[in-house]
Amino acid sequence: MAIAQGAAEAGAETEGPSGPSASSTDTTPKREARAKTLTDRVERSVTRAVERIESRRPARTLRDPGDRLSASANPSARQLDRPLPRAPRAPLRSVELLSNVGLARPTTEQTTVTATDPLATEDQLAAERRAAQIAKRPIVQLTKLVLKVGWYLSAQRNFALVGGVDRENLAQLDRSLDEYVNQAAMEVQLLNPNRPRLIQQVMPPHTWGGQSVGGTRIWYDNPDTVYRFVGVNAASTYVIEGTYNPDAVPVDTNFSVLTGLNGETAVNRSWDEIEKDEITGTFKIYVGSDPTRKDDPNYLYLTPQATLITTRNTLSDKAAEEAMGLTITRTSGPPNSLFAQIGGFLIPGIGPAITKNPTLVKLVSLIPPLPRPPLVLQAVETSLLMLILGITKQDEYIAVATRDPATGQLRQPNTLSAPAHNAQFLATQRQSTGYFQLADDEALVVRVTPNGAGYFNVPVTNVWTITDNDPGASLNSAHAVDPDGDGTYLVVISPTDPGVANWVSTGGLNQGTLSIRFQDVDPTLGEPEITAEKMTHAEVQALLAQQSA
Repeated sequence: MAIAQGAAEAGAETEGPSGPSASSTDTTPKREARAKTLTDRVERSVTRAVERIESRRPARTLRDPGDRLSASANPSARQLDRPLPRAPRAPLRSVELLSNVGLARPTTEQTTVTATDPLATEDQLAAERRAAQIAKRPIVQLTKLVLKVGWYLSAQRNFALVGGVDRENLAQLDRSLDEYVNQAAMEVQLLNPNRPRLIQQVMPPHTWGGQSVGGTRIWYDNPDTVYRFVGVNAASTYVIEGTYNPDAVPVDTNFSVLTGLNGETAVNRSWDEIEKDEITGTFKIYVGSDPTRKDDPNYLYLTPQATLITTRNTLSDKAAEEAMGLTITRTSGPPNSLFAQIGGFLIPGIGPAITKNPTLVKLVSLIPPLPRPPLVLQAVETSLLMLILGITKQDEYIAVATRDPATGQLRQPNTLSAPAHNAQFLATQRQSTGYFQLADDEALVVRVTPNGAGYFNVPVTNVWTITDNDPGASLNSAHAVDPDGDGTYLVVISPTDPGVANWVSTGGLNQGTLSIRFQDVDPTLGEPEITAEKMTHAEVQALLAQQSA
């Protein structure tokens, strides 16, 4: 997944049990009160505007627009003619059935991790505390309201063939926006390349290190993947040191160099390429702009446009695989400066031009950094990041599921594209995308043939492209059942339990998006294949009975 970038590093201020410390308060109480009043007024106005738009839309009573055509001719279909609930309903689950095939997955709203986890570093915990402070600032909350309107209008356009966004997804808009805000507040802390820190992002809500943290999921997050990011620049060199358990290696690991604000992949090193000490479980990756080392498997080459390194540990079986411990050290480069601290090396055009010119690098490095970046500055940068990328990129990612990539035209629901590389995702992946519109007793039956893919995952995402808190809303190759042993998996996506092993819950949603991933692909063994068909639960049971006969 390409992650958009922000600017500036995190300060040392943290939030205590009673709120921000006195040193982090950069506005007077009166100014804070006026800003909060303005925010409340704007939020009420936005809410009323959305309600007015909704009130003008024709009532949507049937779960699938196609059912409207048959309801008049089929009296039994009229039983579907009921109002949509305002809140998403918890899916009915047959835990006993899943347990019988070893697939029972606990339902939880938060991931709890102990402080000894290699991911719960001091940098991580400090960044999460700082992000919570940034997200509360009035300017960030005002920007969130602007995004709320933009996201709503974008989704209405992209889901026009099914009558727009349903109420269940509208009920999740605020939660999804909160996660995007949290993610943006984390990003602005990454990108002083002269003070690099590896920070995990794109996470569900979690508790670790004595603190509870909101989610940062965006843009078809993979719940199996640990995403970590660090800001870099070609004027510096770095060393990444890693530790891993040789008996619990992730199913897929990648180190990628991203460029520009859009986060396009310039260089990728897969786990198979990297040389490591399999006895001690350690490795080193060197990072810099030396063109003579481009082909070194343990070297990440930085172009002048490079802004981030992202690492992905994909864990198909979290009981048998472990995330790696990672650290990064800057080994050479210009002194830390105000220019680097405010994200100057990230500015399109300006940053790369300065990086290419050693004299300009020295010039912008003359002014030393602030002792700690003001909270208000980071809040402004977060808001700018949200405005620059929050509307356009969100629209692009929704369109990945709802529009034909060749023509840009809207496509029908309950269909999936052929697995292919998409520029919005990891360069070595294949993705199959689409969106679903299902009644409670309907399912999207997906036949998955991985062929040369060592890993696949079928996660359900809502209209706003983030996963549900229920682990049952995702199923990967390590947990899916192939009863025939022919290499093809029958995965059943449905709002309610269809009584089959490979059920992927939609979290009660009748409408949502899909981005099915294939990783660790060996093309010599064949490209992944996929088909999709909408069925009723009764038809699914009949199909399975026929196959087992």
